[in-house]
Amino acid sequence: MDVVFVFLDSGTQNLYQLRQWIQPLQRLSKLHSVGVLYTSNFADEELWGTGLQAFRVEGQEGIASFLTEQKPKVLLYPNQNAKNFFALRYRWGLHVWVSHGESDKAYMFQNTLKRYDFYFAAGQAAVDRVARNIQNYNLDRIKLIGRPQIKDVLPVPANFAKAEGRIKSVLYAPTWEGVTRATRYSSIDTHGVELVEKLISLGYQVVYRPHPLAGSRDVKIAEADASIRSLLKAKNDDKASKAKHYVDNSTFGWQLNELDLMITDVSAVAYDWLVTGKPLLITKPSDSKALVADVAMFTSLKPLDANSLQELDEHIAAATKLAATKSGELQKLRELHYGAPKADEDSAFFAAIEQMLESHSKQIASKQITEPGLFASRGSKLRLLRYVNFLLRSVAKVLGVWVPTKVSVPGKADSTVIFTHFSDPFNGASVRAAAKELFAWGVESSASQVTLATNQISTYLYCRLFFSIKRITTDARISLRVIPTATAGDCEILLKRLSPERVFYLKHHPMNLMMLRSNGTTHALFAPESDPLFEPGHSVVMYDEIHSRSKVVVALVDTVIEVSRPRVIALSSSRSPGASIDLA
Repeated sequence: MDVVFVFLDSGTQNLYQLRQWIQPLQRLSKLHSVGVLYTSNFADEELWGTGLQAFRVEGQEGIASFLTEQKPKVLLYPNQNAKNFFALRYRWGLHVWVSHGESDKAYMFQNTLKRYDFYFAAGQAAVDRVARNIQNYNLDRIKLIGRPQIKDVLPVPANFAKAEGRIKSVLYAPTWEGVTRATRYSSIDTHGVELVEKLISLGYQVVYRPHPLAGSRDVKIAEADASIRSLLKAKNDDKASKAKHYVDNSTFGWQLNELDLMITDVSAVAYDWLVTGKPLLITKPSDSKALVADVAMFTSLKPLDANSLQELDEHIAAATKLAATKSGELQKLRELHYGAPKADEDSAFFAAIEQMLESHSKQIASKQITEPGLFASRGSKLRLLRYVNFLLRSVAKVLGVWVPTKVSVPGKADSTVIFTHFSDPFNGASVRAAAKELFAWGVESSASQVTLATNQISTYLYCRLFFSIKRITTDARISLRVIPTATAGDCEILLKRLSPERVFYLKHHPMNLMMLRSNGTTHALFAPESDPLFEPGHSVVMYDEIHSRSKVVVALVDTVIEVSRPRVIALSSSRSPGASIDLA
């Protein structure tokens, strides 16, 4: 198989990410063998009748079986799902992140982009975004593909009736209230009712499309949303009304072709609208705590303030004039985010795929590559130990020794380096090897203190005991600082407060992504050969460096395509405290 689209989400919430790539994949399938790998039965309905080869699998066993049997050359990923880890272990293929839309949201420049060989980005804005935010990232890994979805043909809902004559249709697509004030961009309660009333009075047809979560956390927004819906219904019931207004909960996309103007908040749909070249207005958040990125999208267009809605017709006129100006700010934004309009919007995407297939042929196809076995997890084998683990955590919390968010800034202690060991509970063999590596590093580095972040109380207790015994049985006087780190939020707090120059990972594990998503530090896999459960896989590209004394590990890294290959740093071979991989 030439290309497989990897969609490992469960449930229905993110099906839109698959949906928006179906038509580009259909067009690509006329040139190459294309399939879709997925795990959710909810995706079945999306794929029926598409003509694409569809492969539904279960668990990492199904993922591994599919990859070894079908041997795809190029794997495309639309999101940063944690389950991607299992597909990313596959070595005989090139892994490409294609995202599910263009925006300046944080996930578009997380450090975890490094776990893919390449990034198919929409335009130069994405390159600039990565260059500003991601340390140690080779920009040659980014290939610009524009927006192939521009060619998609999307059906208009049967119950939508576009206004006739000269009446123009306005899409009002406000976002939701967010979780914190920093992301409170919704205009529903601050602009919404007055905005819709004004649009109707100006003679526009209103298509109201609130975010599905709008009003879920804020009563005022829920009430304003209900008022807007009631207002539109009342106008539709009025026989004198010249246009039928529409509350839209359909699939997004058809609106780009059918409607004339968009009014939205600080939201990803604003970027989608750019490709139309039609007038665009973005509301100004009324909450002073709302954080708006200092990027061209939100600095070059005049925001629509809630206090200026009486002059809405003037704002619309200005936006319309801007859209009609070929060299204006709107056109510049379009080219910045998606490139200049092309005769065939698929061309850049298809060219990038051809480049991947050529790279595969030259750099991977001829290599003798052994695929790793299944990732060894103790999660399903714990049985009664789950209760022991829960009891240990509970007691430790009561005693105040297991408080994940409590990370104090050290005094004289050296925290330019932090070690991590993220794993399943009671991962004994790995923890014993990690403790030996940790202590040996402290001795060789003449460190007075070593800092370890872990998500397991059993690791915490074992490493504490190990270092205490070493202080008694050896001349080394190295103290161990263990920081409970159970969530991605804990990782962010730890990195922000300690600001380490380098993070060393003592175990290659999916939970490392909690820490790896953070920019601003060097992430390094440390002595992976010492872990008895380590199996070489492509997913090691997620690290900036790999510190190892094993020729097997070095050979593994050499099979990774050069542009995404981590830097290998040789450890001293004079000691191998926990080595399990043959070092000969």
